Amino acid sequence: MKLVLISPPQPYLLAHHTQVPLGLLYLSAVLKRERPQVDVVVADCSGMSITEAAEGLPEADVFGYSCTTLDYPTMKDLRSRLEVRFPGAMHIIGGPHVTALPTETLLDGFDVAFIREAEKTILNFVDDWERKITKEVYDPQQWLDLEWLPRPDRAALDWTGGRVLANSKDDKSANIMASRGCPFDCAFCASQVMWKRKVRWREPADVVAEIAECQKELGTEVFRFSDDNMTTSRKWTEEFCKLVKPLDVQWRLSFRVDSITPGLLDTMREAGCVEAGLGIESFDPVVLKAMHKRVKPEDSINAVKMLHEAGMGARVLLMIGTPGETHLKTVEHNIKALEEIRGQYVYVTLTMFTPLPGCPVWQLPNKYGVKILSKDFSKYNLCFVRREENGTVSRTIQPLVAIDGMTMAQQVENAEKMLAYLETIPEYWKGREEAKDLAD
Repeated sequence: MKLVLISPPQPYLLAHHTQVPLGLLYLSAVLKRERPQVDVVVADCSGMSITEAAEGLPEADVFGYSCTTLDYPTMKDLRSRLEVRFPGAMHIIGGPHVTALPTETLLDGFDVAFIREAEKTILNFVDDWERKITKEVYDPQQWLDLEWLPRPDRAALDWTGGRVLANSKDDKSANIMASRGCPFDCAFCASQVMWKRKVRWREPADVVAEIAECQKELGTEVFRFSDDNMTTSRKWTEEFCKLVKPLDVQWRLSFRVDSITPGLLDTMREAGCVEAGLGIESFDPVVLKAMHKRVKPEDSINAVKMLHEAGMGARVLLMIGTPGETHLKTVEHNIKALEEIRGQYVYVTLTMFTPLPGCPVWQLPNKYGVKILSKDFSKYNLCFVRREENGTVSRTIQPLVAIDGMTMAQQVENAEKMLAYLETIPEYWKGREEAKDLAD
C-alpha cells in the first residue's frame, strides 16, 4: 500500500508553515514502526492552492485527509479532483469535523471515516485493506496510552515550525504535545466531542526528552505546545518545569485564565515559558455566562496583569458574534478592559464566532439564544480574511448565527467597531504584519 497523508490547503490563513500537522506526523511514525510494509508519505499542502495540491500530489492507493471544519470544503474539492486523476484510489478522512459528522462525511463521498484519535485504528484499517474488507467507520474502543506513541515523524517534512513568539524573530520552532483533552464544557468548543472531556498526560520526563531530542537533532530552541490547556494539572506543570529548566529553551503554551497563580507563573518563566495564549473570548460577563466559560471578566484582566508582572507575554484571544452578545454594549466591555491592560499584552486577535459541529451551540442553538444561519461550511471562516486561488486576500464580515435581540446589521456593526478599535493597537497589527511577512 502507498498511503499519502495530506495536510490541506488553508486559504483562510495569511501565514503558513507556523505549525506542522502534528497529528499526521504521529500517524506516519506509528505506521512506519508498526506496519513497515506501508509506503507512507506526508504531503504538506497548507501553503498551496487547491489546484496546485490536486496537480502536484503523487499517485497512491489511499489518500488520507485530516481536517477541521474550516478545512473540510477544501478537502471535499481536493478529493473530487484526485478521484479524476486516480480513479482507483481510496479516500479516508479523520479529525474533529469527521468525529462530529461521520455519516455526513461518508455521504459526501469519502470511503472511510476515522473517529477521534486514529493511531491504533489506522493499523486496523491497513490490515483490513490488505484483506480487502475495510469498514466505513473506524472508532477506537478505548483511549490510547500516550506513552505507546513514538516520536512524531518530523523527518517526513522539510520544516519543523515557524515563528510562534510575538516578540521574537526566530523563524524556527517545533510543536510538542504533552496531553490530549480538556475537562471543561465551553459552549463554543468542539473539543468535548473529540475527547469527551477526558484529559490524558504523557510523563513529564518523556516530554522533556523529546524537547532535548529536537534541540540536539533539529537545532530547535523554541517550542509551542499544542495542548488545549497545559495547566489543568499543577503537579504535572511544576514537575515539567523542574525537568525542562536545564535545557534553557523557550516555550509557549495555552491555559485558562483561572488556572494560574503568580507563584506558578514564576516557576514557568524560570523554566523558559515566555508566552501564553489566553482564550479570553470576551470581557462581557453576559457573554461569558452564555458560553459557559465559568470565569469573570476580572479573571481575564488579572491573568494578563499577572503574566506581565511575571515577565511573560500574554496573547489575548477574543471572539465577536457570540451567544449572549448585545449591540454596542459587548464592544464597550471589550474596549474598556483592553484599555485597562493596554501595554501589558504582546498580541491581540479577534475571530468571528463559528458554531463548529459537535460544540454545544451546534447541538442546541436555541438553548444559547441563537439560530444557526448556514451549515454551508465554505462560509465558515473564523478570521475575516481569505486568500483566493490567484493569491489575492479578501476581507468579509459574515455572521454565522443570528443572536436573539439583535439585528444582523447590529451584529455586523459590533464586528466592525471591534476591528476598527483593534486596528489602533500595535499588538494587533504586529501579528498581522508578521503573518504577511511569512506568507509573502
